[in-house]
Amino acid sequence: MQRKIQLTLAIFLCCASMAWAQQDSIYSLKECIETGIMNNLVLQSKGQEIQKSKFEITEYRTRLFPKIQAFGNFINYIDKPTSVSLSSQVGSSPSANQPYMQSQTMRYNTSGGIQFSLPIYNQTLYTGIGIAKRMQDIQKMNYEKAKEDLTVEISQIYYLAQSTLEGMRLAQDNIQRLSELREITQAAYDNGVAMEVDVQRVDINLENAKVQYDNSISMYQQQLNMLRYVMGVNPDISFSVERFNMNFKEKNTVMGGLSNDLYEIKILQAKQDVLKRQGQVIKQGYIPSLSFVSQLGYTKYANHFNRIFHSTDTPKWYNSFYWGIALNIPIFDGFEKQAKLRKNKVEAYQNKLLLQDTHENLQTQYDNACNDYLNNERNFIKQRDNYLLAEKVYTVTFEKYREGIASMTELLQDEISMSSAQNNYVNAHYSYKVSELSLLKLGHKLDSLTE
Repeated sequence: MQRKIQLTLAIFLCCASMAWAQQDSIYSLKECIETGIMNNLVLQSKGQEIQKSKFEITEYRTRLFPKIQAFGNFINYIDKPTSVSLSSQVGSSPSANQPYMQSQTMRYNTSGGIQFSLPIYNQTLYTGIGIAKRMQDIQKMNYEKAKEDLTVEISQIYYLAQSTLEGMRLAQDNIQRLSELREITQAAYDNGVAMEVDVQRVDINLENAKVQYDNSISMYQQQLNMLRYVMGVNPDISFSVERFNMNFKEKNTVMGGLSNDLYEIKILQAKQDVLKRQGQVIKQGYIPSLSFVSQLGYTKYANHFNRIFHSTDTPKWYNSFYWGIALNIPIFDGFEKQAKLRKNKVEAYQNKLLLQDTHENLQTQYDNACNDYLNNERNFIKQRDNYLLAEKVYTVTFEKYREGIASMTELLQDEISMSSAQNNYVNAHYSYKVSELSLLKLGHKLDSLTE
Protein backbone atom coordinates (compact mmCIF):
# COMPACT_ATOMS: atom_id res chain seq x y z
CA MET A 1 0.00 0.00 0.00
CA GLN A 2 2.78 2.42 0.92
CA ARG A 3 4.57 1.58 -2.30
CA LYS A 4 1.46 2.47 -4.31
CA ILE A 5 1.20 5.78 -2.49
CA GLN A 6 4.85 6.57 -3.20
CA LEU A 7 4.38 5.64 -6.87
CA THR A 8 1.27 7.80 -7.13
CA LEU A 9 3.06 10.70 -5.47
CA ALA A 10 6.05 10.35 -7.82
CA ILE A 11 3.77 10.35 -10.87
CA PHE A 12 1.98 13.43 -9.54
CA LEU A 13 5.25 15.28 -8.94
CA CYS A 14 6.50 14.33 -12.39
CA CYS A 15 3.33 15.59 -14.03
CA ALA A 16 3.47 18.77 -11.97
CA SER A 17 7.08 19.33 -13.00
CA MET A 18 6.21 18.84 -16.66
CA ALA A 19 3.29 21.22 -16.37
CA TRP A 20 5.50 23.80 -14.68
CA ALA A 21 8.18 23.40 -17.35
CA GLN A 22 5.63 24.00 -20.06
CA GLN A 23 4.26 27.08 -18.32
CA ASP A 24 5.54 30.32 -19.79
CA SER A 25 7.42 32.76 -17.62
CA ILE A 26 5.69 36.11 -17.31
CA TYR A 27 7.93 39.07 -18.11
CA SER A 28 7.06 42.51 -16.86
CA LEU A 29 7.69 45.58 -18.99
CA LYS A 30 10.58 46.50 -16.69
CA GLU A 31 12.23 43.11 -17.21
CA CYS A 32 11.82 43.35 -21.00
CA ILE A 33 13.38 46.82 -21.11
CA GLU A 34 16.30 45.85 -18.88
CA THR A 35 16.92 42.68 -20.90
CA GLY A 36 16.78 44.64 -24.16
CA ILE A 37 19.25 47.25 -22.92
CA MET A 38 21.61 44.45 -21.92
CA ASN A 39 21.37 42.31 -25.07
CA ASN A 40 20.22 44.43 -28.02
CA LEU A 41 22.88 44.29 -30.75
CA VAL A 42 22.17 47.75 -32.18
CA LEU A 43 22.60 49.26 -28.72
CA GLN A 44 25.83 47.34 -28.23
CA SER A 45 27.09 48.83 -31.49
CA LYS A 46 26.30 52.31 -30.15
CA GLY A 47 28.29 51.42 -27.03
CA GLN A 48 31.27 50.55 -29.21
CA GLU A 49 31.10 54.04 -30.69
CA ILE A 50 31.84 55.38 -27.20
CA GLN A 51 34.91 53.16 -27.01
CA LYS A 52 35.94 54.37 -30.44
CA SER A 53 35.68 58.01 -29.33
CA LYS A 54 37.94 57.24 -26.34
CA PHE A 55 40.60 55.95 -28.70
CA GLU A 56 40.25 59.09 -30.81
CA ILE A 57 41.04 61.20 -27.74
CA THR A 58 44.11 59.04 -27.13
CA GLU A 59 45.08 59.47 -30.78
CA TYR A 60 45.01 63.26 -30.45
CA ARG A 61 47.03 63.14 -27.22
CA THR A 62 49.73 60.99 -28.82
CA ARG A 63 50.44 63.87 -31.19
CA LEU A 64 51.90 65.72 -28.20
CA PHE A 65 54.32 62.86 -27.43
CA PRO A 66 57.87 62.65 -28.79
CA LYS A 67 58.31 60.98 -32.16
CA ILE A 68 61.34 58.78 -32.75
CA GLN A 69 62.00 57.09 -36.05
CA ALA A 70 64.93 55.39 -37.73
CA PHE A 71 65.87 56.01 -41.34
CA GLY A 72 68.17 54.45 -43.86
CA ASN A 73 69.13 55.23 -47.46
CA PHE A 74 71.10 53.50 -50.15
CA ILE A 75 71.93 55.42 -53.35
CA ASN A 76 73.58 54.09 -56.50
CA TYR A 77 74.76 56.97 -58.69
CA ILE A 78 74.81 55.75 -62.28
CA ASP A 79 76.04 59.21 -63.27
CA LYS A 80 77.99 60.54 -60.35
CA PRO A 81 77.15 64.14 -59.51
CA THR A 82 79.85 66.81 -59.66
CA SER A 83 80.32 69.53 -57.05
CA VAL A 84 82.18 72.78 -57.79
CA SER A 85 83.93 75.05 -55.26
CA LEU A 86 86.49 77.87 -55.35
CA SER A 87 90.09 76.76 -55.11
CA SER A 88 90.72 79.08 -52.19
CA GLN A 89 87.97 77.32 -50.20
CA VAL A 90 89.67 73.95 -50.46
CA GLY A 91 93.21 75.07 -49.59
CA SER A 92 94.55 75.68 -53.13
CA SER A 93 95.64 79.00 -54.55
CA PRO A 94 93.37 80.12 -57.37
CA SER A 95 94.97 80.78 -60.74
CA ALA A 96 93.80 82.18 -64.03
CA ASN A 97 93.58 78.72 -65.49
CA GLN A 98 91.91 77.07 -62.48
CA PRO A 99 89.89 79.48 -60.34
CA TYR A 100 87.72 76.64 -59.02
CA MET A 101 87.95 72.98 -58.09
CA GLN A 102 85.72 70.11 -59.29
CA SER A 103 84.98 66.94 -57.34
CA GLN A 104 82.79 63.89 -57.84
CA THR A 105 81.16 61.81 -55.16
CA MET A 106 81.58 58.06 -54.99
CA ARG A 107 79.09 55.85 -56.77
CA TYR A 108 77.50 54.26 -53.68
CA ASN A 109 76.13 56.32 -50.80
CA THR A 110 74.80 54.59 -47.68
CA SER A 111 73.34 56.46 -44.73
CA GLY A 112 71.23 55.73 -41.64
CA GLY A 113 70.33 57.17 -38.30
CA ILE A 114 67.63 58.22 -35.84
CA GLN A 115 65.37 61.27 -35.93
CA PHE A 116 63.68 62.80 -32.89
CA SER A 117 60.96 65.45 -32.78
CA LEU A 118 58.79 66.91 -30.02
CA PRO A 119 56.04 69.53 -30.40
CA ILE A 120 56.64 72.43 -28.03
CA TYR A 121 53.74 74.66 -28.99
CA ASN A 122 50.91 73.85 -31.40
CA GLN A 123 47.55 75.32 -30.45
CA THR A 124 45.60 73.27 -33.00
CA LEU A 125 46.58 70.06 -31.20
CA TYR A 126 45.22 71.26 -27.86
CA THR A 127 41.96 72.41 -29.45
CA GLY A 128 41.74 69.11 -31.33
CA ILE A 129 41.85 67.23 -28.02
CA GLY A 130 38.95 69.37 -26.78
CA ILE A 131 36.96 68.57 -29.94
CA ALA A 132 37.63 64.84 -29.48
CA LYS A 133 36.34 65.01 -25.89
CA ARG A 134 33.23 66.82 -27.07
CA MET A 135 32.67 64.17 -29.74
CA GLN A 136 32.89 61.55 -27.01
CA ASP A 137 30.11 63.40 -25.16
CA ILE A 138 28.03 63.31 -28.35
CA GLN A 139 28.57 59.55 -28.69
CA LYS A 140 27.45 59.08 -25.08
CA MET A 141 24.32 61.10 -25.79
CA ASN A 142 23.71 59.07 -28.95
CA TYR A 143 23.93 55.93 -26.84
CA GLU A 144 21.46 57.29 -24.29
CA LYS A 145 19.11 58.35 -27.09
CA ALA A 146 19.38 54.86 -28.59
CA LYS A 147 18.43 53.47 -25.16
CA GLU A 148 15.36 55.70 -25.12
CA ASP A 149 14.40 54.66 -28.64
CA LEU A 150 14.84 51.01 -27.68
CA THR A 151 12.73 51.53 -24.57
CA VAL A 152 9.96 53.09 -26.65
CA GLU A 153 10.13 50.28 -29.23
CA ILE A 154 9.99 47.54 -26.59
CA SER A 155 7.15 49.29 -24.77
CA GLN A 156 5.07 49.67 -27.93
CA ILE A 157 5.45 45.98 -28.81
CA TYR A 158 4.76 45.02 -25.19
CA TYR A 159 1.56 47.11 -25.08
CA LEU A 160 0.45 45.61 -28.38
CA ALA A 161 1.07 42.09 -27.05
CA GLN A 162 -0.87 42.97 -23.91
CA SER A 163 -3.81 44.12 -26.01
CA THR A 164 -3.69 40.94 -28.08
CA LEU A 165 -3.50 38.84 -24.91
CA GLU A 166 -6.55 40.63 -23.52
CA GLY A 167 -8.33 40.02 -26.81
CA MET A 168 -7.52 36.31 -26.49
CA ARG A 169 -8.98 36.24 -22.99
CA LEU A 170 -12.16 37.95 -24.14
CA ALA A 171 -12.40 35.59 -27.13
CA GLN A 172 -12.11 32.63 -24.78
CA ASP A 173 -14.93 34.01 -22.65
CA ASN A 174 -17.05 34.51 -25.75
CA ILE A 175 -16.39 30.96 -26.91
CA GLN A 176 -17.39 29.65 -23.50
CA ARG A 177 -20.64 31.69 -23.54
CA LEU A 178 -21.49 30.67 -27.09
CA SER A 179 -20.72 27.02 -26.34
CA GLU A 180 -23.13 27.17 -23.41
CA LEU A 181 -25.67 28.96 -25.59
CA ARG A 182 -25.21 26.33 -28.28
CA GLU A 183 -26.03 23.53 -25.82
CA ILE A 184 -29.13 25.38 -24.63
CA THR A 185 -30.30 26.11 -28.17
CA GLN A 186 -29.64 22.54 -29.30
CA ALA A 187 -31.67 21.22 -26.36
CA ALA A 188 -34.49 23.62 -27.19
CA TYR A 189 -34.39 22.53 -30.83
CA ASP A 190 -34.49 18.86 -29.81
CA ASN A 191 -37.58 19.61 -27.71
CA GLY A 192 -39.18 21.48 -30.58
CA VAL A 193 -39.00 24.86 -28.85
CA ALA A 194 -36.34 26.47 -31.09
CA MET A 195 -35.81 26.39 -34.81
CA GLU A 196 -32.87 24.87 -36.65
CA VAL A 197 -31.86 28.31 -37.94
CA ASP A 198 -31.32 29.42 -34.34
CA VAL A 199 -28.80 26.63 -33.86
CA GLN A 200 -27.11 27.59 -37.11
CA ARG A 201 -26.88 31.23 -36.05
CA VAL A 202 -25.17 30.24 -32.83
CA ASP A 203 -22.82 27.93 -34.77
CA ILE A 204 -21.83 30.78 -37.07
CA ASN A 205 -21.04 33.11 -34.16
CA LEU A 206 -19.21 30.33 -32.35
CA GLU A 207 -17.02 29.59 -35.38
CA ASN A 208 -16.33 33.31 -35.82
CA ALA A 209 -15.26 33.51 -32.18
CA LYS A 210 -12.95 30.53 -32.65
CA VAL A 211 -11.43 32.04 -35.79
CA GLN A 212 -10.89 35.32 -33.95
CA TYR A 213 -9.22 33.44 -31.11
CA ASP A 214 -6.93 31.52 -33.50
CA ASN A 215 -5.99 34.75 -35.28
CA SER A 216 -5.22 36.35 -31.93
CA ILE A 217 -2.94 33.44 -31.01
CA SER A 218 -1.03 33.83 -34.29
CA MET A 219 -0.71 37.60 -33.83
CA TYR A 220 0.40 37.15 -30.23
CA GLN A 221 3.16 34.74 -31.21
CA GLN A 222 4.38 37.11 -33.93
CA GLN A 223 4.48 39.98 -31.43
CA LEU A 224 6.41 37.85 -28.94
CA ASN A 225 8.87 36.91 -31.69
CA MET A 226 9.40 40.58 -32.49
CA LEU A 227 9.80 41.30 -28.78
CA ARG A 228 12.44 38.55 -28.48
CA TYR A 229 14.34 40.03 -31.42
CA VAL A 230 14.31 43.56 -30.04
CA MET A 231 15.28 42.27 -26.60
CA GLY A 232 18.14 40.27 -28.14
CA VAL A 233 17.21 36.97 -26.48
CA ASN A 234 17.17 33.42 -27.83
CA PRO A 235 14.11 32.71 -30.02
CA ASP A 236 13.62 29.45 -28.11
CA ILE A 237 12.95 31.27 -24.83
CA SER A 238 9.26 31.00 -24.01
CA PHE A 239 7.59 33.77 -22.03
CA SER A 240 4.41 35.79 -21.84
CA VAL A 241 3.51 39.38 -21.03
CA GLU A 242 1.49 40.60 -18.09
CA ARG A 243 -2.20 41.33 -18.39
CA PHE A 244 -2.88 45.05 -18.42
CA ASN A 245 -4.83 46.74 -15.69
CA MET A 246 -7.39 49.52 -15.85
CA ASN A 247 -5.55 51.95 -13.58
CA PHE A 248 -4.49 55.37 -14.79
CA LYS A 249 -1.39 57.35 -14.01
CA GLU A 250 -1.79 60.76 -12.47
CA LYS A 251 -1.67 63.48 -15.08
CA ASN A 252 0.89 65.51 -13.14
CA THR A 253 3.37 62.61 -13.40
CA VAL A 254 2.86 62.32 -17.14
CA MET A 255 2.09 65.84 -18.37
CA GLY A 256 4.96 67.70 -16.77
CA GLY A 257 5.88 69.81 -19.78
CA LEU A 258 8.46 69.43 -22.52
CA SER A 259 11.86 68.59 -21.05
CA ASN A 260 14.93 70.66 -21.85
CA ASP A 261 17.10 67.57 -21.36
CA LEU A 262 15.95 65.74 -24.47
CA TYR A 263 18.87 64.19 -26.29
CA GLU A 264 17.62 65.49 -29.65
CA ILE A 265 18.28 69.00 -28.32
CA LYS A 266 21.45 68.23 -26.37
CA ILE A 267 23.11 66.49 -29.33
CA LEU A 268 22.50 69.47 -31.62
CA GLN A 269 23.79 71.84 -28.93
CA ALA A 270 26.94 69.74 -28.60
CA LYS A 271 27.40 69.74 -32.38
CA GLN A 272 27.10 73.52 -32.33
CA ASP A 273 29.93 73.65 -29.80
CA VAL A 274 32.04 71.27 -31.94
CA LEU A 275 31.53 73.43 -35.03
CA LYS A 276 32.59 76.48 -33.01
CA ARG A 277 35.77 74.74 -31.91
CA GLN A 278 36.47 73.53 -35.43
CA GLY A 279 36.32 77.16 -36.53
CA GLN A 280 38.85 77.97 -33.82
CA VAL A 281 41.15 75.24 -35.15
CA ILE A 282 41.00 76.78 -38.63
CA LYS A 283 41.85 80.23 -37.24
CA GLN A 284 44.65 78.76 -35.13
CA GLY A 285 46.22 77.53 -38.36
CA TYR A 286 47.58 81.09 -38.73
CA ILE A 287 49.44 80.81 -35.42
CA PRO A 288 53.11 79.74 -35.63
CA SER A 289 54.03 76.34 -34.22
CA LEU A 290 57.26 75.40 -32.45
CA SER A 291 58.96 72.01 -32.30
CA PHE A 292 62.17 70.52 -30.99
CA VAL A 293 64.07 68.47 -33.60
CA SER A 294 67.19 66.32 -33.43
CA GLN A 295 68.98 63.78 -35.63
CA LEU A 296 71.89 61.38 -35.32
CA GLY A 297 73.12 59.90 -38.61
CA TYR A 298 75.97 57.97 -40.22
CA THR A 299 77.04 58.07 -43.87
CA LYS A 300 79.52 55.99 -45.87
CA TYR A 301 80.75 56.28 -49.45
CA ALA A 302 82.21 53.59 -51.71
CA ASN A 303 83.10 53.17 -55.37
CA HIS A 304 82.40 49.42 -55.37
CA PHE A 305 79.34 47.74 -53.96
CA ASN A 306 81.22 44.79 -52.46
CA ARG A 307 83.41 47.19 -50.45
CA ILE A 308 80.63 49.02 -48.65
CA PHE A 309 80.64 46.83 -45.55
CA HIS A 310 83.63 44.48 -45.84
CA SER A 311 86.53 46.50 -47.23
CA THR A 312 88.90 48.31 -44.92
CA ASP A 313 90.45 50.54 -47.60
CA THR A 314 87.22 52.50 -48.15
CA PRO A 315 86.51 55.57 -46.07
CA LYS A 316 84.94 55.13 -42.68
CA TRP A 317 81.39 55.95 -41.60
CA TYR A 318 80.99 59.67 -41.12
CA ASN A 319 78.71 60.63 -38.27
CA SER A 320 76.61 63.76 -37.89
CA PHE A 321 74.47 64.98 -35.00
CA TYR A 322 72.33 68.05 -34.55
CA TRP A 323 69.47 69.42 -32.48
CA GLY A 324 67.49 72.59 -32.81
CA ILE A 325 64.18 74.39 -32.70
CA ALA A 326 61.90 74.35 -35.74
CA LEU A 327 59.56 77.30 -36.16
CA ASN A 328 56.71 77.05 -38.66
CA ILE A 329 55.10 80.37 -39.60
CA PRO A 330 52.13 80.13 -42.00
CA ILE A 331 52.19 83.01 -44.47
CA PHE A 332 50.02 82.13 -47.46
CA ASP A 333 48.12 78.93 -48.21
CA GLY A 334 46.19 79.95 -51.32
CA PHE A 335 43.10 81.02 -49.29
CA GLU A 336 42.54 77.42 -48.14
CA LYS A 337 41.87 78.36 -44.51
CA GLN A 338 39.59 81.19 -45.55
CA ALA A 339 37.45 78.79 -47.62
CA LYS A 340 37.31 76.27 -44.77
CA LEU A 341 36.29 79.01 -42.33
CA ARG A 342 33.44 80.15 -44.57
CA LYS A 343 32.25 76.57 -44.92
CA ASN A 344 32.40 76.15 -41.15
CA LYS A 345 30.27 79.27 -40.63
CA VAL A 346 27.63 77.96 -43.03
CA GLU A 347 27.53 74.58 -41.25
CA ALA A 348 27.22 76.30 -37.88
CA TYR A 349 24.33 78.42 -39.14
CA GLN A 350 22.61 75.35 -40.61
CA ASN A 351 22.95 73.54 -37.29
CA LYS A 352 21.55 76.58 -35.47
CA LEU A 353 18.49 76.58 -37.73
CA LEU A 354 18.10 72.82 -37.27
CA LEU A 355 18.31 73.26 -33.49
CA GLN A 356 15.59 75.89 -33.52
CA ASP A 357 13.39 73.84 -35.84
CA THR A 358 13.87 70.70 -33.74
CA HIS A 359 12.86 72.53 -30.57
CA GLU A 360 9.73 73.91 -32.21
CA ASN A 361 8.92 70.50 -33.67
CA LEU A 362 9.29 68.79 -30.29
CA GLN A 363 7.09 71.41 -28.67
CA THR A 364 4.43 70.78 -31.31
CA GLN A 365 4.76 67.02 -30.76
CA TYR A 366 4.33 67.53 -27.04
CA ASP A 367 1.22 69.68 -27.45
CA ASN A 368 -0.31 67.11 -29.78
CA ALA A 369 0.72 64.27 -27.45
CA CYS A 370 -1.05 66.01 -24.55
CA ASN A 371 -4.18 66.34 -26.62
CA ASP A 372 -3.98 62.69 -27.74
CA TYR A 373 -3.38 61.52 -24.20
CA LEU A 374 -6.42 63.31 -22.78
CA ASN A 375 -8.59 62.21 -25.69
CA ASN A 376 -7.41 58.58 -25.51
CA GLU A 377 -7.88 58.53 -21.76
CA ARG A 378 -11.49 59.67 -22.16
CA ASN A 379 -12.05 57.13 -24.92
CA PHE A 380 -10.58 54.34 -22.84
CA ILE A 381 -12.81 55.17 -19.87
CA LYS A 382 -15.87 55.27 -22.11
CA GLN A 383 -14.99 52.08 -23.98
CA ARG A 384 -14.23 50.28 -20.72
CA ASP A 385 -17.59 51.32 -19.28
CA ASN A 386 -19.33 50.38 -22.54
CA TYR A 387 -17.69 46.96 -22.50
CA LEU A 388 -18.70 46.28 -18.91
CA LEU A 389 -22.23 47.51 -19.61
CA ALA A 390 -22.53 45.42 -22.79
CA GLU A 391 -21.39 42.37 -20.84
CA LYS A 392 -24.08 42.98 -18.21
CA VAL A 393 -26.75 43.49 -20.88
CA TYR A 394 -25.72 40.24 -22.58
CA THR A 395 -25.85 38.37 -19.27
CA VAL A 396 -29.37 39.66 -18.58
CA THR A 397 -30.57 38.84 -22.09
CA PHE A 398 -28.97 35.40 -21.84
CA GLU A 399 -30.89 34.66 -18.63
CA LYS A 400 -34.08 35.88 -20.26
CA TYR A 401 -33.44 33.65 -23.25
CA ARG A 402 -32.81 30.71 -20.92
CA GLU A 403 -36.20 31.41 -19.35
CA GLY A 404 -37.86 31.79 -22.74
CA ILE A 405 -38.58 35.50 -22.35
CA ALA A 406 -36.03 36.94 -24.85
CA SER A 407 -35.65 35.87 -28.45
CA MET A 408 -32.58 34.50 -30.16
CA THR A 409 -32.38 37.65 -32.32
CA GLU A 410 -32.16 39.88 -29.26
CA LEU A 411 -29.49 37.68 -27.70
CA LEU A 412 -27.35 37.60 -30.83
CA GLN A 413 -27.66 41.36 -31.26
CA ASP A 414 -26.43 41.85 -27.69
CA GLU A 415 -23.60 39.38 -28.38
CA ILE A 416 -22.53 41.34 -31.44
CA SER A 417 -22.70 44.61 -29.47
CA MET A 418 -20.61 43.07 -26.69
CA SER A 419 -17.97 41.80 -29.15
CA SER A 420 -17.75 45.23 -30.76
CA ALA A 421 -17.44 46.87 -27.34
CA GLN A 422 -14.66 44.42 -26.41
CA ASN A 423 -12.66 45.26 -29.54
CA ASN A 424 -13.11 48.99 -28.99
CA TYR A 425 -12.04 48.55 -25.37
CA VAL A 426 -8.84 46.69 -26.29
CA ASN A 427 -7.93 49.15 -29.06
CA ALA A 428 -8.62 52.14 -26.80
CA HIS A 429 -6.30 50.72 -24.16
CA TYR A 430 -3.44 50.38 -26.66
CA SER A 431 -3.96 53.93 -27.97
CA TYR A 432 -4.00 55.25 -24.42
CA LYS A 433 -0.74 53.50 -23.46
CA VAL A 434 1.03 54.63 -26.64
CA SER A 435 0.03 58.27 -26.09
CA GLU A 436 1.19 57.97 -22.47
CA LEU A 437 4.51 56.59 -23.75
CA SER A 438 4.93 59.58 -26.08
CA LEU A 439 4.43 61.99 -23.18
CA LEU A 440 6.94 60.12 -21.03
CA LYS A 441 9.53 60.32 -23.82
CA LEU A 442 8.99 64.01 -24.53
CA GLY A 443 9.04 64.71 -20.81
CA HIS A 444 12.29 62.72 -20.38
CA LYS A 445 10.56 60.40 -17.89
CA LEU A 446 11.02 56.99 -19.50
CA ASP A 447 12.99 55.90 -16.43
CA SER A 448 9.65 55.62 -14.64
CA LEU A 449 8.93 52.49 -16.70
CA THR A 450 11.78 50.62 -15.00
CA GLU A 451 11.28 51.91 -11.47
